[in-house]
Amino acid sequence: MIELARNATQTGEPIVRPLWWLAPEDAVALEIDSEFLVGNDLLVAPVVEEGATSRDVYLPVGSWRDMNDVGVVLDGGRWYYNYSAPLDFLPYFTRLA
Repeated sequence: MIELARNATQTGEPIVRPLWWLAPEDAVALEIDSEFLVGNDLLVAPVVEEGATSRDVYLPVGSWRDMNDVGVVLDGGRWYYNYSAPLDFLPYFTRLA
């Protein structure tokens, strides 16, 4: 976070970024407003619908590690439907490549 803050003061790039920041040509990423990036390597997909215990998650192109199930690496550029997300669970992913 400190490095992201330092970078923000030097370049003006935001710390919290929309998905299209990584994939400006990706039509799906351009429309998503319920997921966000922290820097370029951490994607957060919170549940924003009251009472929901799952959500659809879109990952931009690349490889992403599911940080709630560290052994799982997911391919980006696609949707993952009905991703489990009970109240005490925050879906988040780190970019590998």
